[in-house]
Amino acid sequence: FSRYPLINKQTIRFESRTNISSQCDVVVNHDTIRLIVNHLESFHINNEDLNLEDLNVGSFQESTLGKKLVRANKLRRTQVSALCKAIRKSPYPIVAVGDFNSLPISWVYWRMNLGLRDSFAESSFGRYGGTYQRKGLKARIDYIFLSRSFQPIECRVGTEEYSDHYPVIATFGW
Repeated sequence: FSRYPLINKQTIRFESRTNISSQCDVVVNHDTIRLIVNHLESFHINNEDLNLEDLNVGSFQESTLGKKLVRANKLRRTQVSALCKAIRKSPYPIVAVGDFNSLPISWVYWRMNLGLRDSFAESSFGRYGGTYQRKGLKARIDYIFLSRSFQPIECRVGTEEYSDHYPVIATFGW
């Protein structure tokens, strides 16, 4: 939902059947911003995948968990490549948001942060940014990335429990 007109809506398709990105242009007063909303490949890890006996047999890459990690990382690499291509083509400043299913130490984060700003990292000093919670583990895997022309003012993680992800809320200017 938006109080501003959304135009030029498009889908960025991936090999995955369960993941997709969408983009549209948002007209704000006399400016246009390209918004890209993302859901990148999940690891699809369940409790059985965390079986320590499975991890001790053979190599890690041959375990169920290892195979899932490798598969998801490969898919996310191609998904981020498609996103970067869409970002490079944009005639407008970018706001790229969503569930990237990757930690700030990952290749995916590094690649996205190469040309864009992480609104949380640049404006939330001293705050914990866990956006995903499962069995007591919190991890920051949801982001709001901004073109360099935007200035992050504030970014925080909400506490509303709509799903296993907490919302990321940002204020930025230009």
